[in-house]
Amino acid sequence: SADLPLSLWFWVVPLLALAMVVPFTINGVGVREGGLAWLLAPHGISGETAAAVGVLWLGTTVICGGLGGVLCLLDLLDRSASRPPAAAPPAS
Repeated sequence: SADLPLSLWFWVVPLLALAMVVPFTINGVGVREGGLAWLLAPHGISGETAAAVGVLWLGTTVICGGLGGVLCLLDLLDRSASRPPAAAPPAS
């Protein structure tokens, strides 16, 4: 079990978030899991458990991003449906 103090996560998560923005992988896959395994090993967390936490982190990111994308699309469709039709250009 990954029963770790909250204070540990306050330095692990920002450190990994910074490492994940380096353009080696897509969405930080691999960097996040490897970084978690490396940073949590001294605290008694196995590599498998750390990788599982990384996969859950990725899943949460993908689900939240997908929900945000759907909401943005719905808002865009709503705005285009409520917009009055464009006026014809003046005849010359």
